Amino acid sequence: MKEISLTQGRVALVDDEDFEQVSQWKWCAMKGRWRYYAVRADKKTRRLV
Repeated sequence: MKEISLTQGRVALVDDEDFEQVSQWKWCAMKGRWRYYAVRADKKTRRLV
């Protein structure tokens, strides 16, 4: 497991095999009702992890 940095001082854990793919983008922390989500926003869509 590796970590990617999120906004708000948060981190997300990512499998080693997926790290190279997801680390190419900047990720944000989005607060849900009971937990935080890692979100990547581009011009048209939002990706939740």
